[in-house]
Amino acid sequence: MKKVKLFIFFNQLLDSKLYTGGETRGVEIFNRFNHDIKFNVSVICPKLAKSVFQTKNILTTGNILPENKLPLQNLFIVVFIYLFRAIESLRYISKIKNNYIYTNGDFFCNIIPAFICKVFYPKTKWVVIIHHINVSPYTRKSNFFISNLFSYLLQQFSFQLIKYQADLVFTDNQSVKKYLIFQNFKQPIYPVGNGINVNYIKKLLPKKTIIKNQICYFGRLSPTKGVMDLPEIFSGILMKKPNLTLNLIGIGLDDFVSKLRQKFRYYKCLDKVIFHGFLDYPEIYKIITQSKLCLFPSYEEGWGITLLEYAICQRPIIAYRLPVFTEIFDNNLTTVKIGDIARFTKKSLDILNNRCKPSLKNCYNIAIKYDWEKIYQIEKQHILNI
Repeated sequence: MKKVKLFIFFNQLLDSKLYTGGETRGVEIFNRFNHDIKFNVSVICPKLAKSVFQTKNILTTGNILPENKLPLQNLFIVVFIYLFRAIESLRYISKIKNNYIYTNGDFFCNIIPAFICKVFYPKTKWVVIIHHINVSPYTRKSNFFISNLFSYLLQQFSFQLIKYQADLVFTDNQSVKKYLIFQNFKQPIYPVGNGINVNYIKKLLPKKTIIKNQICYFGRLSPTKGVMDLPEIFSGILMKKPNLTLNLIGIGLDDFVSKLRQKFRYYKCLDKVIFHGFLDYPEIYKIITQSKLCLFPSYEEGWGITLLEYAICQRPIIAYRLPVFTEIFDNNLTTVKIGDIARFTKKSLDILNNRCKPSLKNCYNIAIKYDWEKIYQIEKQHILNI
């Protein structure tokens, strides 16, 4: 049987490590397509991220600019780099034409070359995954205004290209689908969700766990993840539980992490916080399983893979009440109103004092249903049905 030629775009990667849920999702789906006998898969990605993909079928971008010497933490530099990567991708259109394109996310560096290929070669099939919606910079308070503005405008630009040329859209959740329908997207839209490697995580979990006097946060250190609320939350918890330690697992931009440290210092609890940075998964799950409570004060999520990982470790979780969390966990997750730091602190103490017993078993049973293999099979079938 003739294999389906599939070209997956990852032009947005800025490193050879995976830092976001969207990046992790993309690679998990890529790996399954790459091992499927029905597909012949190639990946388009920057040269500096080649090692992420275990395949010889790599078409590289990022060859024009000296990217390894540029400050990739600078917003304007990243936008500039993305533009060059989009342009470089056009050299591969002759290989891609009349085959299948899968753009990982709505980053314009992926969307522009896919759109142009589709315009010149209408028989090309274009699939895109949209994770979440960037709201107006005037209402989005969880990031810097200039970053919000660029994110919003560039996403809206990508949406216009997707709307008029994409054949199929996957989303992480129902809210994104409703938004796209409201914006007059006419192509099929399927909320397929995200997943975790259930069996892999189970193998990594320690058989015997000693719960330590610690709590934890796992995720990117960025404004949208709500980590700037953590100093005030943690200081409030320490007033009643002075022996606790907070473990922060994840990385962020140097300037932002510096401001986060300053805020912990302002609330007089920096000495009780451990910044772990990037860790391998065995160490991550070890810290989670040893923690009395897992915090996730994120202001916006397309899905929230971290919560599934918390849940499979069967540790108590507290988060801000985002629509997607209700969609996934129903009423089994302990949540409070977005931005309500006082309530978040109080609920955290209730859990730590056993005055509130989270539905650990229910959350675990929900988490194990979201395996990457199941997500892949759903996507695969929709793609083959185009």
